[in-house]
Amino acid sequence: MTGYKNLQVTFTLCSEMIIPDYPIGFDALLMKALTWRESIPPEQNEGRFDLPELPIERHPSSSLYLASIGFVCSAGRNAQFFTKRYSGDVPYDLDLSGGYFKAHHQNVYTLACPVEVTFYCRGVLAEIQELTALIPALGPKRSQGYGKVAGIQVTEIKEDKSWIYQDEPMRAIPVRYYEDKLQQWYYAFTSPVPPVMRPS
Repeated sequence: MTGYKNLQVTFTLCSEMIIPDYPIGFDALLMKALTWRESIPPEQNEGRFDLPELPIERHPSSSLYLASIGFVCSAGRNAQFFTKRYSGDVPYDLDLSGGYFKAHHQNVYTLACPVEVTFYCRGVLAEIQELTALIPALGPKRSQGYGKVAGIQVTEIKEDKSWIYQDEPMRAIPVRYYEDKLQQWYYAFTSPVPPVMRPS
């Protein structure tokens, strides 16, 4: 695939977005949209490593895509409380101040509208526009109305901000590629592939 360009992809949301535990990777977001478009059921993805190729360029020395995480701009933050469902009057008999059931009464932090989430990538403009149009919402609890997408703008930009920009990483990058930067950059150790998804 050719015709890669430096792109900025901005999602404008029309409902509050729950702050995710981890940054949203643009390549992961597009892979989800691609499986929807190709009508690949989730159960067929288990153990598969031959998924269709994304319209995003890969880094020359890595198999990773040149795609950043999402950078969020919002009007502010709100706190809400979310209690899991129980039948009848059971919730009134539960002690939510501690113990096992405390975990079922959770505080949720949301970003107040207007919310914009911006990604950067080296991709094919028309393909990126087609795939992003399939994304209805961003963040956790999307099926409950959070993070609904009102509009998407894909524009070509001059600089490549998909990998490293102004000496700062724009996505999760294995530390072995930049061991000399470990003292400068914030880094966390994580497994790129969850243990349950690894081939045995």
